[in-house]
Amino acid sequence: ALVLLAVVFAFVARAAFVTVPGATRLSPTSVSMQSSPALPPEVQALEAQTVSLVLDRDTRSEFVAYGDGTIELKLEGTTEVRALKVFGAAPYTLTVKALENGAWNVVPGLDKIKLATLPETWNTFTATAPVTTATLQVELTPAAGGKATGLKEIELWGTQAHGLTPNIAANPSSLATLLANTPGGTLPAPLRE
Repeated sequence: ALVLLAVVFAFVARAAFVTVPGATRLSPTSVSMQSSPALPPEVQALEAQTVSLVLDRDTRSEFVAYGDGTIELKLEGTTEVRALKVFGAAPYTLTVKALENGAWNVVPGLDKIKLATLPETWNTFTATAPVTTATLQVELTPAAGGKATGLKEIELWGTQAHGLTPNIAANPSSLATLLANTPGGTLPAPLRE
């Protein structure tokens, strides 16, 4: 009974923080930066070292791209991506692309988003047609206007519940981790199916 109460509480608490209907926040397993080749090597290295700031869950820190660049995000497995959230203004135009069948395709509704004059809050951009992918690119193009100096934070939203629906085929150790962190070492009935 206590375990059931804890599971119900966890789902209710999680539901209270979901702000994209029908979706949960996705946590990429890796992030990397492809800088403009026109930038000096030391600037490219700085971008590569600081790109993780866009996912650090701290809206006070910011990542600065000094030219056109692409942030690549790998997810735990194939996931339906439904939305992107951006905190505050940033001096860029942003486009999201998904790797589908070996080709990079623009995510409908997440193309050429102007970030320069966004309000200092979470801004949600919903894909007009969700895509299913394991890898995304976030292309940044410097843009004029506004007072922002960098990109503070981004979040991806989709259907894979972080920590509850691991991709066992892509990462067999996920099952062992899930079971080790589950009281009694068995999955609750809704997750066994």
